[in-house]
Amino acid sequence: MAHLVDTVRNHLQALSEDLSSPLRNQAVALLGQWEEAPESADLWLTLALHSERLAKIHAADKHHDAALIESLMAAPPGSWKDLPSLPAPIPAQKKLGAVMLESVMIPAPADKKKVYLKLDVSPMSRYATEEIVSQAERTGYALDVFFNDKIFDTTLANALSIEDAEKYAAFIKDRNKPVTHQIGIKNTSSANVLPIDKSIYAIINESEKELNIRRRNDEVRWIVTYLPTEEEARLDDITYADYLTLFLEAADQPWEQIKKAQAKLISAFNKGNDLHITNSDGTNIRMSIEGHTFANSVIARNIPGSEIFSGPVRESVNGTIVANGTFCMGHHVMKNLRLTFENGLLTHATAEEGQEGLNAVLALDDHWPKDHEKNRGMRKVGEIGIGTNPHIRQHLANPLLVEKISGSFHIALGSAYGNSYLGEEVLMDNGNRASEHWDLTTILRGKEGKMYLDNHLIQNNGEWIAVPELGITAEDVRVLNEGWRALPNAQIPRYWRGKLAATTAKQR
Repeated sequence: MAHLVDTVRNHLQALSEDLSSPLRNQAVALLGQWEEAPESADLWLTLALHSERLAKIHAADKHHDAALIESLMAAPPGSWKDLPSLPAPIPAQKKLGAVMLESVMIPAPADKKKVYLKLDVSPMSRYATEEIVSQAERTGYALDVFFNDKIFDTTLANALSIEDAEKYAAFIKDRNKPVTHQIGIKNTSSANVLPIDKSIYAIINESEKELNIRRRNDEVRWIVTYLPTEEEARLDDITYADYLTLFLEAADQPWEQIKKAQAKLISAFNKGNDLHITNSDGTNIRMSIEGHTFANSVIARNIPGSEIFSGPVRESVNGTIVANGTFCMGHHVMKNLRLTFENGLLTHATAEEGQEGLNAVLALDDHWPKDHEKNRGMRKVGEIGIGTNPHIRQHLANPLLVEKISGSFHIALGSAYGNSYLGEEVLMDNGNRASEHWDLTTILRGKEGKMYLDNHLIQNNGEWIAVPELGITAEDVRVLNEGWRALPNAQIPRYWRGKLAATTAKQR
């Protein structure tokens, strides 16, 4: 398996030479185990987890604090194998990891030796992560794993002074400098989250700024997924087993055909000026997309995909959006939102539940002076997106899935995207700047939803329809309405052939 990355190794080496540190013997032992070149992914990940922990302590200059070290070393997990895994079929989890690695490496790197992959992993990602590590090693990619080590990380952060935090942040920056590709397997669980002093958190968070800029500029290729949590299943009133099945099946769709169908839609949207959307819940929103073009998003950034998105002319957004369902932002949970816009500004916003949280999110940028680019940025629309994943047909709280729902649209309050997507120019930046980017989805399917592009009905009750005037045939968009069922039987994977047959039999 791959060797330990230099930034972590250097801290282990320094610890191994520090005779007065309680961590010296552990550092020596770990360095010895790395020299033996661990052969399996789970052993490699266990060594990486322990090595990263020691390096973090040393980088934060806490390697002589015996009491803190004792507390940190007691934090779970004790090894990689101690991490929980999703209660879902292991092959499906491994396939998720394999597809993520394959997707982030498109286009294929010209020189594999210049690839430096950052892997951000959270609890429950065990089998997907192991698959990525195994395949990256076989392919010859350099790999650094950043563990979302919640209890350990927050315990350490709460023991830091400002000076310590700056040293710790420098360590993270150094690890990020060589990164060329990034895979994130995350979840939004609030379990075991401890509070961190805001000033310390700000310093640590700042350490990711340079990498985030490189990601936005397409200098770093990246893909991310958010694994469903039991909390989200409860919010959406669905069993966790059903949620996981939905998630993994939504991550296994005919992406090539979906991309072609979306390209056909985008050809029409890019020539359009006026977008008008209504539904029976009370949504009646209108905006201009003149001068903007749409991104064809499948799974190059997020999995499960898919959507098309752009930015509206910011001052053109007028009307009401009713977004029913549960929405999360930070630690705020809100339900059933009603938003009214006048000339691009959100002038009235109510939540059936969570009004205080909604008010707090919307006020994030109210403190900026009127001439500041972020002034009231969370009260303006930075994105208009249309979900197209044919397997997701219900509202979900998961921040990744909520924007992919078939028969839905979403606006994002807050920051707009730039004018580049996957290395190509896409005109999405409408000038809005804000502290966050918050997607809010409105369901059209089953809600008498209607979407008009320049007064042409292009989607009816959540189904895309033929619009000859816009160059769209029924066959062009069939896969967006039917998913795998739209393909010839020979092109449908065995799993889906069986599932579709069972569904058809049940309907009879």
